[in-house]
Amino acid sequence: MHLINFRIENVTKSPVLSHITASINGLSTIKAYKKEEAFFDKLNSLQDRNSMALMLACNSQSWTFVSTEIFSVWVLVSLFLLIKLAPGPFLTFSLAALALISVFTVSDTLSFAMRNAIDFSTRFTSAERIQSYIDNLKPEAPAIVEHHRPEKDWPTRGAIRFINVDARYREGLPLVLKNIS
Repeated sequence: MHLINFRIENVTKSPVLSHITASINGLSTIKAYKKEEAFFDKLNSLQDRNSMALMLACNSQSWTFVSTEIFSVWVLVSLFLLIKLAPGPFLTFSLAALALISVFTVSDTLSFAMRNAIDFSTRFTSAERIQSYIDNLKPEAPAIVEHHRPEKDWPTRGAIRFINVDARYREGLPLVLKNIS
């Protein structure tokens, strides 16, 4: 179950990173249209979804490790009771020590295997997402569409008029064009 939760966390992380990248690339446009608040709201919403998925994944992983440790302790106590209650000639001290050490080793190996399974699943999710992007990629339109081309002599006439235009790169910077006509 916790493997699925980590996959959900990875899937919800992608929109957060994509939104941050898009915001950085379009920062001047966002500021020009005064849309900072909308972008912060969307980031907070995406981050909340990702945080919920991350908390679910971490909590399920913790519960899995705790339950594994509880199972290991249960096996250890059962083995200890078996050693104490077993008749003497059938169970030597060396055999009892070997059994106890084996239980500890199995417990550690099980925890290690679970951590590796989670890590593998997390990394494999990235590969699956790349494959899904490749499979679902829509081809771009051709650069030139023959039956939608303008006439050979286009444009035949036209004009652009500037009357007293002032321009700056962004608000707060000095004018770069002043009173252009």
